[in-house]
Amino acid sequence: MINKTLTAPWINRFGAERAFRAQSDRLPRGEAVHLIFAAAFCASVGLPMTAPEIGVWVLVSIWLIGLVAVRGTQKYVLLQPVTLLGLAFAAWTAIGLFWTPDRVRGLEQWGALRFGLAVLAIWPVLRWRGILIGAMAVGCLAGNVAQVVVWWAEHEGVDWLVPGFVDHGPGRVGGWWPPVYAGLVLVTALGLHLPAGLMGRGWQRWAGLAGAAVSLAGIGVTGTRGAWIAAAGLIVLCAGAAVLRARAWKPVIAAAIVSLVVGAGVWVSVGDVLSARVSAVWTEASRALKQDDYNSDNGLRVLMAIWAVDAVGSDPVAGVGAGGYSAWVAAHADRRDAAAFARFRGSDHGHCHNAILQAAATGGVVGALLLLAWVGAGVHAGMRAGVGYAQGPAWALVGLLLMVPFDAWQVNGQSAAVLGVLLALCPGWLPPRVGEWVTPRA
Repeated sequence: MINKTLTAPWINRFGAERAFRAQSDRLPRGEAVHLIFAAAFCASVGLPMTAPEIGVWVLVSIWLIGLVAVRGTQKYVLLQPVTLLGLAFAAWTAIGLFWTPDRVRGLEQWGALRFGLAVLAIWPVLRWRGILIGAMAVGCLAGNVAQVVVWWAEHEGVDWLVPGFVDHGPGRVGGWWPPVYAGLVLVTALGLHLPAGLMGRGWQRWAGLAGAAVSLAGIGVTGTRGAWIAAAGLIVLCAGAAVLRARAWKPVIAAAIVSLVVGAGVWVSVGDVLSARVSAVWTEASRALKQDDYNSDNGLRVLMAIWAVDAVGSDPVAGVGAGGYSAWVAAHADRRDAAAFARFRGSDHGHCHNAILQAAATGGVVGALLLLAWVGAGVHAGMRAGVGYAQGPAWALVGLLLMVPFDAWQVNGQSAAVLGVLLALCPGWLPPRVGEWVTPRA
């Protein structure tokens, strides 16, 4: 029943395809312009935050200007499960602003959902989905190039090439992103490439393996431990799917060799930093769990998750309200470690660094279920979109889900932009690709 519902069986496929054909016949140049701006926005998620911030509003403006012309096709996106669930999650989050203890932060975090408008604004040109996926992959590769350039500039003392708005920390290479966001964006880039490298054919297989290798190297040098874990999980899951699908081990062996070679290269380059960060996780998490000593970076992450669970317990259905996590912690949290609490206040953490716990703490069980259903609908639809790069957005969403324990990606601008693009590329029903019409002209 759920499987059938997520494919939007209520959409009139015949009527929708005729509407897209009419749009294409009437406004071919308008479609081309719209496609250019949609592709630019998809690529912008691999650039500094200013780019997707500007890109989404330019794209939405183009969509609004052409809304009269595309009204015949637009009604069908409003019937998609990913659209309905996104609107439900946004509405529930907005309702939480009425009881939040921090309405300013609530508005800020609710505002991150503005990137969900991409689902509506990209829809009129979604028949060129392959171009849009390629644009996102190219944007992420630009981020990898920035990592190389910034790393070289730092080592050679070319200060003007080092972005002043990013603090990488010693031994961490994020390019023009902060390392945490670099790790998250590149995990989704890895997800774009892996199904092509493991299950694609011809040029897609080679491009996928090369793109996965570059993304994996970029993830390694960010020093972002959550991204390392998510990348490893993504490789294992996609490799398993490849074996089940094709009953062939050659692509999996190739992926394993690529992973080992990239891992060895990263270890030679920044092995000391990686070793220190892995050791810190083990030591600090052990102290937190065994000695209730949470006064460390990783110990505080554990404590913030505990506080989030406590916040859910205070109001399981509705939560403490949008953006209200930090204020609730300040007013109600157990002060089991005064030093860790002071660290929390001093760092001004706006969320608990866990997407599902953050959704549950601020929006209750309802909010967490809506978020999971929204992303899950995109994964389900994207997996049915074809093979190779056609499945890339779905596997990129799987990468985001694997990042759940490490970041609240729905409330941060850069990660919310990635989420918006991926969900826009994964509707329950896809318009036919150009040249694949099956209905007669109107």
